[in-house]
Amino acid sequence: MSHVRQHVDEGAHASVRKVTRLLIRDYGMCIGGENLRRLLGFKSARAFGHAVRRGHLSLNFFKFPGRRGRYVLATDVAEWISKLAQPASAQTGKEAQKSGDEPKKEGLDM
Repeated sequence: MSHVRQHVDEGAHASVRKVTRLLIRDYGMCIGGENLRRLLGFKSARAFGHAVRRGHLSLNFFKFPGRRGRYVLATDVAEWISKLAQPASAQTGKEAQKSGDEPKKEGLDM
């Protein structure tokens, strides 16, 4: 691994750790309900519910026995947000395909 790539990866991990600390400070280890919906950028509970049911969110949702709603660990939210914030050029081909972007093939000018 190149020194530049290693530095970028270390910076990304530090960013995830910082976001995780902030999320835990503000919301606790498990985030759910209105807080989760807003953190993920949904304007309504209905839109959030549709996205969850359709599998559009690659988060590990879980439920607490005897409680309503879905919850996610703050660490998972931080990682998910950090992945979304990466520039498209930093995504691997598989991640780019999941986000709907086609991987670019260099050297094939037609």
